[in-house]
Amino acid sequence: MIQRINRVASGFGPFQSLNLKSQTVLLKHNADLVVSLRGAVFMEVNKQGLDQIVLSLGMNDCDFAKKLITDVKQQRSNRIEYNMVNSLQIINQATPTERRYSKLLERVGTTVSSDVNMVTLLSYILLFSNDFSDSTLERNEITNCQETMIRMLQRYIFGKYPQNLAINLFAKVLNCVSDLQELCTIKKQRQMAVADPKKLMVVEQEKLSTGNP
Repeated sequence: MIQRINRVASGFGPFQSLNLKSQTVLLKHNADLVVSLRGAVFMEVNKQGLDQIVLSLGMNDCDFAKKLITDVKQQRSNRIEYNMVNSLQIINQATPTERRYSKLLERVGTTVSSDVNMVTLLSYILLFSNDFSDSTLERNEITNCQETMIRMLQRYIFGKYPQNLAINLFAKVLNCVSDLQELCTIKKQRQMAVADPKKLMVVEQEKLSTGNP
C-alpha cells in the first residue's frame, strides 16, 4: 500500500510541482494517514472476506482475482479482522486504547467506504496535510493544494447528495482527518511483537510465497 501511495502521489500533477524535499516530507508524514484510511475501508463492518480480498487487489491482479473468486465461490470466506493482518505489533483488544482504535476505524470506514470517489478525494486531502513543524516545506503551495482538494470534495458531495444530507456528510468526512490522525498516534504507541520487525516481515513474505500458514 505504501508503494501504491508513492506511485499515485508521484503521478499527481500538484504533488509533482512541489520540490523533491517537500514531496519526501509529505510522504514521510502522511503516507500512514492514507494507509489508515484504506485500512478503515478494508475493515468496514459490512465487508466479508471476499469483499476485502478483492478490494486489496491491484489493477494487474485480474487473472489472480478471477481464479480466487472461482475458488472462493465454493466456500465461505470469513471476514478478515484487523488483528489478523497486523502481526508486527502487539494488539490487546481488551484495553481502552485498542477499543478506541476499533471505534475510530469503524467510524471512518462507515463514513466513506460506500463511495470510492470520497475515498480518493480524502486520500489527496490527507496527502497534503502539513500541520507539523518543518521549515523546508513549501507550506503555501501545499496548503493551497489541500484547500483545492477540500473544495472539490465539497462540490462532489453537494452535487451528488441532497443538501440536508450533504451538509452532515461533508462534516463527517472532514472529521475523518482527525480520526485518522488519532489512529496513527495509537499505532505509533504500540509495542512491536518482535525485536526486529524486518525479520518478521521476511518470515511473513516467505509464508505467503510457500503457502504455509
